[in-house]
Amino acid sequence: MVTKKILHGGATTVFLLAGGYLAWDFPYARTVVFALSLICFLVLLRNDKAWLFFLPALLPVYDLGLYSGRIFVTEFDILVLFCLAALHARHMIRPAPSLTIGREDVLASVLMISALTSLLIYFPYGAGTDPNSFSSYKSPYNGLRVIKGVIWIWLFWPFLKRAYRHEPDKSHQYLITGILCGLVLMGIGVLWERGVFHSLVQDRNIYTVLRTLLDFSGSYRITGLFSSMHVGGTALDGYLVMVIPFGFAAFFAHGTFRDRLFSLICLSLGSYAIMVSFSRGLYMGFFVVLSVLALSYLVLQHQAKTISVRSMVLAALGFVGGTLYMYGLFQYGGYQVMLAAILTLAGALLTAQLFKKHPQYLDMILLVCGTLLMIYVSYDGFMESRWSSNSRLFSLVTAVLSCSFLALITYGLTPRTARRRTAANSVITHTPSGRTTTYGKVAGAAARLVPPSEVTLKDPKDWSLIGKSVKRLDTTE
Repeated sequence: MVTKKILHGGATTVFLLAGGYLAWDFPYARTVVFALSLICFLVLLRNDKAWLFFLPALLPVYDLGLYSGRIFVTEFDILVLFCLAALHARHMIRPAPSLTIGREDVLASVLMISALTSLLIYFPYGAGTDPNSFSSYKSPYNGLRVIKGVIWIWLFWPFLKRAYRHEPDKSHQYLITGILCGLVLMGIGVLWERGVFHSLVQDRNIYTVLRTLLDFSGSYRITGLFSSMHVGGTALDGYLVMVIPFGFAAFFAHGTFRDRLFSLICLSLGSYAIMVSFSRGLYMGFFVVLSVLALSYLVLQHQAKTISVRSMVLAALGFVGGTLYMYGLFQYGGYQVMLAAILTLAGALLTAQLFKKHPQYLDMILLVCGTLLMIYVSYDGFMESRWSSNSRLFSLVTAVLSCSFLALITYGLTPRTARRRTAANSVITHTPSGRTTTYGKVAGAAARLVPPSEVTLKDPKDWSLIGKSVKRLDTTE
């Protein structure tokens, strides 16, 4: 126990001194950088899971590289060092039990060894250093910048494992919330970059704002707030492709209506960022994400015995047909029309899931508004297409028919069964499969769940005890 305290104390000292020196030496806004890092440090001393929220939320926006010129050691690295110092300090004060080695540790070790091996093979052992050795992507020491993320993962790995081992639900909630907040902040940055806020403040005209928001004919490609995008690259593409699946996972989780609405807002901002990136690789990645999510959904439904093999085959055929249909739209209208069709499918699916427990007029209003927006995007894509010349009538009719057809078919075929489990006579029944269990067997698992903020009460007509005359068990009456 004493040895662990000494190790944690030494790590705290090293990380804190390194972070403090780098913050003092930072060439731009050093006071802000140090203050933000210190705030995170103090918060982590009280709550050792807060880093699961801070780091994903700040990752896409906390980038001062265009002002500081630092690309090897950035302000985000300073924040990471302060977070590591706080975690080690907390475990020095309150030692935690040792963790057992599992398969995930082996995989993490293999990743670390592979990255270190690659670095050692191509490391410039004989190269000297000069003032520009750590200020260029073409530096022979660029491998140190690339491997930095893997090293951070390795250093955070024990704390991540301990958090998910002791409080999995709370840790998962912190992480997902942080990722979604980062997606929202990135989306707000994209709107700022596109000039939406400038039009809103300067022109104060809703039509000017809409024209700026829905301008998909320009050649400007967004970069977000990623400084590494000044030389091209795929930082924005990689971030969006990795984060969007978490938005869908949060949306389809068994959360409240408010949680689903927030997830939908995050997905809308992320989808808009994908649309205005004008990156074919990102479009393909978004299509792959939707394909994997659809396949996973079908597999889960089949395992729960809510969908038959025949339905899965029909869904697969429909997916192939839809892919060919998307390709046809791409031939006439380019990437913009194809992306509008993909967003129409995703929007109809999300709408059907979001409002499955609420009045039907809400989902119809949202479905119609989303479809009209995609019709406008498709029409603009047909008219501005560089691959084929389309008339106004052809563009309008094709846009209306394609988006309406996709929206109605997807919305109509999306299953919206709300109740899959029933409870009666102290027995819980899974309706699709017919499996049953008792309250006592699930009491331990239920105690680890976060209580829902909204609970659907039983209809009074289904009451079995309240207001009923029940025969007593302690008498013959």
